Amino acid sequence: MTWLFIFLLHFNSIGFTLQLTPSECKPVQIDTTSGVLEGCDIYVESRQANVKQFLGVPYAEQPIGHRRFRRPELKKRSREVVITKEFGNICPQNHGWLNSVDVNFTIGEDCLWLNLYAPESASENRTVDVMFFIHGGSYLDGTGSYYEGKHLALVGNVVVVTINYRLGLLGFLSSEDSTLMGNYGLWDQLMALQWVQKNIKKFGGNPKRVTIFGNSAGSSSVGILALSPKSKGLFRRIITQSGSPLTPWAFVRNPRRFVEKLSHSVHCTRDSKVEDFPLVDCMRLLTAEE
Repeated sequence: MTWLFIFLLHFNSIGFTLQLTPSECKPVQIDTTSGVLEGCDIYVESRQANVKQFLGVPYAEQPIGHRRFRRPELKKRSREVVITKEFGNICPQNHGWLNSVDVNFTIGEDCLWLNLYAPESASENRTVDVMFFIHGGSYLDGTGSYYEGKHLALVGNVVVVTINYRLGLLGFLSSEDSTLMGNYGLWDQLMALQWVQKNIKKFGGNPKRVTIFGNSAGSSSVGILALSPKSKGLFRRIITQSGSPLTPWAFVRNPRRFVEKLSHSVHCTRDSKVEDFPLVDCMRLLTAEE
């Protein structure tokens, strides 16, 4: 397994630009709880093998409007074919890091997508292990779409899943009570794992052999998921890379103080123009940029 560990370290540090021309994409459809997904069966020349690739797969209802600052809801089934050939939005964040990479991502609050890569050897009748990756970024930035999954899928003969989850205050703002329960980004991760359990066999993945792995904040997320009874039965193994639930940046003391600062800075207070709305409803009226 040494080669796989070395590959994971490399996978953890690379960026990429993925461009598909029509001639490179052979359409392939798979029926899921989100609807019929149409992705690509592509040939990877460096590996001399094919991989099935589904990008921008919706795993949850998008957390906009009244769903902001709430736990995610499993994506309802679409009546139309869902085209999954391009990456979806990345979650709102301080995106200065994007200036240093040759990748064109769009940013939007409708960002709960996952990407899936399956080797040609995998099928419902001959399933392989699943590797579920959670990106890092201090819970403030990053995206699963930044990490190339097709090479790991072919080298390791595994189905690879990368995900987005809500970040920053949209993902973790908490008043320590039922008003703003917090940890929405962690609930997104759980929802993506639940989606995998319901659908991964269709892609040739074994739902009983899911390994979750991540780097930095993704690694501390892996540790938190391993400790939580809410994730029971959703994965079998974990790999943590440069992060732990016990590191100081993995949790916040007195999170309510951030709610107070934010409410004043965006004028969602008693003296605001929208004083008829409770605090959380007031903040749901604002744009992500605000």
